[in-house]
Amino acid sequence: MVYLQPGRTFPYTVFPQQELDAKCSLPLGFEIELGVVRCMPTISEDGDLPDPADITAAALGLIADQYALYSAIKCCETSLQSLVIERWTPSGPQGGCVAGAWTLYAAI
Repeated sequence: MVYLQPGRTFPYTVFPQQELDAKCSLPLGFEIELGVVRCMPTISEDGDLPDPADITAAALGLIADQYALYSAIKCCETSLQSLVIERWTPSGPQGGCVAGAWTLYAAI
């Protein structure tokens, strides 16, 4: 599952550095989290550990998801005034899922 979550919105003079805007005249920048969640093998009800090959496949799948999202971001970059890709943050495994998200800053 892919998701997009809006984050902070901030005024700027030099993108993407936030600045105070006493006159409400500066353009706005937007923080965006673009992420993915995928299933991860878990311990069975009998207490058996998942097959190592299945765990490896899920981890490699998350890496492929990371690259696919990065490629999609770079493809769409030209339609924005400014775009900064900050970092990829992995999370999990938790609840049978692993996830990760790119933090982006965009001036629209």
